[in-house]
Amino acid sequence: MDPVNAEPSLLTGRDKRALQARIKALEEELRKRDEQLTDAGDDIARLQTRLEDVRQDLVNATSDLTHMGSWLSYDHDEGADTVELFDAIIDAVNAAAHRFVDALQLRPEDVITPQHATAVFDKKDDIRCAEGLRIFLERSQSSAVEMEDAIREITQAIFQFTLQRHVFTPFIPFLGSPMNECVLSLYKEIKSGESQETSKRWRGVTRSNLKRRFFDDEVHNANYFAQLVVHDVASIVSAWLSAPDETQRTQVAQDKLEEAAKEIYRLCARWLDKANGGSSRFDYMPFWGAPGEAFVGDRMEQRGLPATPTQGKKSPAIVQLPLTMGLEAKRMMKHSDGTAGIEIKVLKKASIL
Repeated sequence: MDPVNAEPSLLTGRDKRALQARIKALEEELRKRDEQLTDAGDDIARLQTRLEDVRQDLVNATSDLTHMGSWLSYDHDEGADTVELFDAIIDAVNAAAHRFVDALQLRPEDVITPQHATAVFDKKDDIRCAEGLRIFLERSQSSAVEMEDAIREITQAIFQFTLQRHVFTPFIPFLGSPMNECVLSLYKEIKSGESQETSKRWRGVTRSNLKRRFFDDEVHNANYFAQLVVHDVASIVSAWLSAPDETQRTQVAQDKLEEAAKEIYRLCARWLDKANGGSSRFDYMPFWGAPGEAFVGDRMEQRGLPATPTQGKKSPAIVQLPLTMGLEAKRMMKHSDGTAGIEIKVLKKASIL
């Protein structure tokens, strides 16, 4: 007899127990299905949220591509000039690193141990570690490296990072595109013949303002650029060259490195104004601070470098540029009663547009 369909009066004790077991099993099955339905609802909600995120990402990406597409046009001759500039910079950086190492007069037995590398790696954030420096430090943590090769690689990496961060940040409205992501990839495309070169509109927007600022402050900016490079290299090398008789050689080497850094900066400036009256190629600007950060004088003072007085001012955000240029200027400080006060030097931001 089927206990489910049978009359209650006809059920035996065994049938009743079977029916209760069946009801209990159905209740358990219903509970599990209810949990599955709840989980499915949560999954659907998460998928809907993710779909909205993806849609927003797509909207942002489409907007970025639209901006970039409207700002990019290609010119073969400009591409050749850019490749020529980068090749010249690479050669100059390599030569500067070799001259710096030669001036240190290192011995063949001088090596960098994993302990040396670990000490530097621990403070790499203070050095604003370049990717090449990070890779080198990770590699040297497992084996000894000749000091000549180590210092040469470190110097080149710091040069590359400082150039990327402070000189070659291209002006693309509303797009934060640092050199190591945008310009270097473009450089590779140009070298491989897959692309034609960059935006004529960059030239039109930036030339009138940036060319004048680049050259009016060339000495000032070149000095800062050189100090950044020398400071970061010296913060590593000085710990490895502690013998008293090496102090003078180290200073001579640093002087050579500083002059080389200034010349590399001037190389960029000369290229910008290669044609009579101005550039018809990439227009770059040197940058010395991020929007909302303290001016370069404050930051350099914190790092032990000579600072330009800034009165604790913060830099404004300018047309969403990832970095902004610092210019030395004079400002008149007035007394509280409104009378004229003393004239001081400040570091203010360049007006882009």
